[in-house]
Amino acid sequence: RNRFRLIMLILKKFLLWTSAISAIVGAVKVRAPAPEWKGEALMPDGSFQSLSHIDFLGKYYILVFYPLDFTFVCPTELRAYSEAAKELAELDVDLIGVSVDSKFVHLAWTETPREDGGVGKLDIPLIADVTKQISKDFDILAADDDELAGIAMRGTYIIDPQGTLRAYTIHDEPLGRSVEETIRAVKGLIYADSHQGEGCPANWEPGASTIKANPTDSKEFFKQWA
Repeated sequence: RNRFRLIMLILKKFLLWTSAISAIVGAVKVRAPAPEWKGEALMPDGSFQSLSHIDFLGKYYILVFYPLDFTFVCPTELRAYSEAAKELAELDVDLIGVSVDSKFVHLAWTETPREDGGVGKLDIPLIADVTKQISKDFDILAADDDELAGIAMRGTYIIDPQGTLRAYTIHDEPLGRSVEETIRAVKGLIYADSHQGEGCPANWEPGASTIKANPTDSKEFFKQWA
C-alpha cells in the first residue's frame, strides 16, 4: 500500500514537471520565433482566402487579436487599425486582425453600417480563428470562468521579417489600444534593425535622438536628456 502511494506521488510530480516544461517550451516570448499559424481570412475585397505566417516572411507584420465582432470597443479599434494600414504599408508592414468569429460573421460585420454596430469596409484582412488554435498558440485566450471564457483578449504582436516576435502587448477586454503606439513601436524596431548599437528611448518618434548603447557614447544623449 505504501509502495502504491509512493508510485502515485512520483507519477504526480512527473506529470507536474512535464506540464511545466511544456508550458515553458510553448510560451510566447520576445526574441523567439513567433508561433506558426494558418487560417481562413476575410480579405479587404470581400473574398475569402487562406493566409499563414509563411505569406509574411521577409517583412514586418502585426497580428491584432480582439474579442468578438458585433461588440463594443472592438469596432473602434479595428476602424483605427484599418485607417493606419496605408501608413504601415508605406513601411512595408502588414496588419492582420484575428478573432474567434467565423469568416461569415466577419463578412456580415463589415457589411453592417457603423451606426448599427458594424465596422464597415476594412482595409485589413480578418482571420477567422474558429478552432481557437491561433489564439491558443499566442496564449491570448481568457481562461476565467465568466462570459469572456475562451475569447481572445486585445493582443498586439509585432513580428519581424525573420518570423521573430519582437514586441507584444495584451489588454483586458474593456481597454482599447493606442494605434499610434503600435505604429511608433514598429517604426522604432525597424530603425533599430538598421542602426545596430542604437536604442530608442522612452516616447521616441522618428527623427528624435537615439541612444548609442555603450557606456561612453551614450553620454552624448544623456547630456541632452539631463
